[in-house]
Amino acid sequence: MDLLVNSVGRDMDLQLGIVSRQISAKAGPRLQREFKSLSPIKFGEVKTTESFEMSSCKRIVHCCLPVWNGQDSLQVLSTDGQGFIS
Repeated sequence: MDLLVNSVGRDMDLQLGIVSRQISAKAGPRLQREFKSLSPIKFGEVKTTESFEMSSCKRIVHCCLPVWNGQDSLQVLSTDGQGFIS
């Protein structure tokens, strides 16, 4: 697989959230360091990192999304998706 997509908060802490925590554990501590070096991140923004120790993918795409609350989150998600699909 070339890319793995991960949703993150504006705090850029990969220890928050079940999926981010699992990705971070598999990729190793260099992932969090590289990701934090790309700060800040805004809702709807996308940052890309190496996958480090994750041999199952080449890069990780981190999408900054708000906590799901319906219509507002849907708007950010639809905008966010355009950043890495195009």
